Amino acid sequence: MHKFFTTAIAVFAFAFASQAQSNIVLYADTLHQEAPADQFEINIANYVYNLSGQTVTFKWTRTLEQPFPNGWVTNFCDNNLCYLGQTSTAEFELAPNDTGLLKPVFYPYETPGTGIYRLKLESLTSSVPFLANILYVATATSGSSGASMIELRDGAALFPNPASETLNVVFVNPDFKGMFRITDASGRVIQTHTGMSAQESIDITTLPAGFYSLQAWNESGQLVLSKPFSRQ
Repeated sequence: MHKFFTTAIAVFAFAFASQAQSNIVLYADTLHQEAPADQFEINIANYVYNLSGQTVTFKWTRTLEQPFPNGWVTNFCDNNLCYLGQTSTAEFELAPNDTGLLKPVFYPYETPGTGIYRLKLESLTSSVPFLANILYVATATSGSSGASMIELRDGAALFPNPASETLNVVFVNPDFKGMFRITDASGRVIQTHTGMSAQESIDITTLPAGFYSLQAWNESGQLVLSKPFSRQ
């Protein structure tokens, strides 16, 4: 399947991969797509590349991070099938140099809101160990139809951007704990918060309109996130 992916695409995958183990490569570990709520579906396609030289059996397990907006429906497509919402785990095989699809599909049915979707992907082939977490965030916006935008991130999703009242941060690591701070365009610290978890909603209503940056550190003091945002 997907044999049209050439060596050039494999090199592209390495350049953008967030995780690579035993020659198994992910296109991205964090994907956020925003689209109008009147768009019929929101597709967030991701891929896993098997460059190990042998056939690998993968297992995926998905978790819906929070209750979806009322009326939303979702399914998940891998290399074999598209599964309905009640299916939480399945397996598929990838031949050497093949590419596997990992795509949730969200149906917002004209209801604005956000759906957060976590996927654990692991190899069941003992000679090719691989384990990764993947984060998908779908945001359906109010208003008329318009362009659908997708962002690839490494480790965390930050949305909306620009924001007016609340800034949401979701880490691909479901066990993340740490702290964050917000700085203005001059580097002055505006806001700090300890006890940060894997999913945070930050009140920014006291910030004047302008450009800012959010930095986050894990419990070991390692900087794991530094992203710009704006308040409108």
